Amino acid sequence: MTELETQLLRIIEEQQQQLLQQQVQLQKQQQALDTMQTKIIQALSAQSKAIESDQQSLQQAQKSLATIQKQFHGLERSTASYTEQINGKVREMSQITANNEEVLERISTVQHSVSLQVTKAQQNLLETSEILKKISSR
Repeated sequence: MTELETQLLRIIEEQQQQLLQQQVQLQKQQQALDTMQTKIIQALSAQSKAIESDQQSLQQAQKSLATIQKQFHGLERSTASYTEQINGKVREMSQITANNEEVLERISTVQHSVSLQVTKAQQNLLETSEILKKISSR
């Protein structure tokens, strides 16, 4: 083997090592993202259940308020204020749910990007491996 071939082989081996390290890093990032996504999904699921329970409680409270309004016309102003507070909470919960959906969408985008990078790194490794095979078969 000539010195040039030896140098080329060494460079290719260094690049392959770097690509392997990058692939390991990308896989770790992917695992971290997967873990993060799982935790976020679990948290969002728990939060959604709490929101559902709160919404049911709020709906029940609204029904109770309607009954109270029929029985006590003198409390209409207070009841209207309370109903507005309840509706505000429902809007807040709706906003929280919308924000959670945006977060999941961003996580999905990042995960897709990392997956593409892993795929590119794997392709680079395959190409490097083919080059090494060709060089070593000479």
